[in-house]
This record gives sequence, C-alpha cells and structure tokens, in this order.
Amino acid sequence: MNQDGFTLIEVIIYSAIVAMVLTFVLITFNSIFSTSTQLHNQVSLVNNSVFLEQKVKWALTSATQINYPSVGETAASISFEKSGSTMIFDLNNGTVRLKEGAGEYFSLTDDLVEITSLSFENFSFASISRNTVRVRAELRSLEFRPTTSSIDLYISIQ
Repeated sequence: MNQDGFTLIEVIIYSAIVAMVLTFVLITFNSIFSTSTQLHNQVSLVNNSVFLEQKVKWALTSATQINYPSVGETAASISFEKSGSTMIFDLNNGTVRLKEGAGEYFSLTDDLVEITSLSFENFSFASISRNTVRVRAELRSLEFRPTTSSIDLYISIQ
C-alpha cells in the first residue's frame, strides 16, 4: 500500500511541538516587554529624583533669605529670596512645583512619578551663620509594581 502524507499521530506530535515553541517565544517576548517597561519607569524615577535634587540645591544654595518656614519649623513648601526675586517650592497633586516672582508655577517632575511627601526644615546652627535647610522627599513610580526613591539632603544658604 502506497501512503503519501502523514498519519494522525504524526500531525498531533508536530502540532504539539509547534505549540510548545510558540508558547516559549510568546513568554519570552512578554518577559522582555515587561522588563523593558519596568526599567523605563525606574530610569524615569531616578531621573526625576536627580533633577529635583539638583534644582533644589541650585535654588537654595544661592538664596539670600528664607521667608518660610521660620527657623526651627518644618513645612511642605518653602519661600525664599534669590537674586531679588521670591521663589517658592511646593507640593501639589503629587508634583513638585516651582514659582519665581510673579510668574506661574511650573512642575519639576513628570507624570510617570508621584511625590508622596515633601518637607523643608529650616535650621540655624549659630547666630553668625546663615540658615541650613533640610529637604526630604519621597518619590514613587506610577506602575503596576511601583518603586520608590527618597531624597534627604542638607543645604547651607551661602
């Protein structure tokens, strides 16, 4: 008897092998995609944290006077004088904002992160020195499995 083709058992075996290979490929691509997304969110969190820290250091280092909070107090915002202009950092709806003079507030963080806490503590260590400000912030990425970052730094007003 001359048979051209495959038996039913052969078709089932080949189909099962193809299904296993496709399953492996799909799982691998899904893993790569989710890892890429998570890495992108973590990089965004670190970038926002570094930018916020640098911007606060830049602004406060050359400040001439702290208007608010008073010495010994802690607040969620800070008002200070710099180059003859009043500047304000505050927290609003999960973003840190900066306002210079009579201008509008603008956000210092993007929409991929949320600032969960922000505080400014005003110190004066001696009557002959200028103020020192302690800045603390907690950042959280907005993703399925959020990661967090924190800032805790002291800035001496020169």
